[in-house]
Amino acid sequence: MEKQIGRYRVADFNPMILERLLQDMADKDYSTKTIRDVYNILNAMFKYAVHNRLITFNPCAGVDIPKTKTKPIRVLTVEEQREVLEQAKGRLHEHLIVTALGTGMRGGELLGLHGTT
Repeated sequence: MEKQIGRYRVADFNPMILERLLQDMADKDYSTKTIRDVYNILNAMFKYAVHNRLITFNPCAGVDIPKTKTKPIRVLTVEEQREVLEQAKGRLHEHLIVTALGTGMRGGELLGLHGTT
């Protein structure tokens, strides 16, 4: 469905098409955040189209974002952490790996860090 979304004219969208799109994404195991981001982008686009009188109503109105399956989080064992640290020694991203294991920060948070001089 998402590959075909570009074939629709703005005026051709309706809540059923959008619900099907979001449900297809959920069925393909897209994350809840990704599905919500797609919904928010479409909602903003349709609000803009209503504001400019390109369409008379926002087809996102009343569309429910589907529930997604929660995925279990796997935590590295102490032995696995030791192995990762051993493999990271002397490598470019050693400090990021040590910080990640020590703090539990995610990749985006780690990449947002910067030193002060």
